Amino acid sequence: MVLCILNAFYYCDNLESIEIPDNVTNIGAYAFYDCFKIASVEISNKVKSIGDYAFYNCVSLVKLTVPASVSDIGERAFGIYFDGYAQEDKNVETFEVNGIKGTATEVYAEENGLRTICLTDHFWDETVDGASRWYTPQNYDHV
Repeated sequence: MVLCILNAFYYCDNLESIEIPDNVTNIGAYAFYDCFKIASVEISNKVKSIGDYAFYNCVSLVKLTVPASVSDIGERAFGIYFDGYAQEDKNVETFEVNGIKGTATEVYAEENGLRTICLTDHFWDETVDGASRWYTPQNYDHV
């Protein structure tokens, strides 16, 4: 069964952690928009896309690992919030993204000026196409 999470959790102000299960392949647009308290998200390696504004305004989410299976990341999908005082979008100040070098994650991080923890050639996850058993870190921005 293929599932898509649309805006079902839009402005769910009590949600603090999320584990996206293996039967979800698409985190749709606005899925967790304005969920201010979300601090932890685990994305299954079956997810292929993260829609526009999926985690927009999730200001408690400061670290996200995006699996290699994600090949499409929409506008302002994560790491960005609306600053009402300045009346503009801003990056969540301490937000860090972890992902695979050469994937949509790296492109999204670069386009949006997000800090990366570690971009590797692959993760140690044999269930992901292209991954291998050997973990070789590449390009640490910081530890």
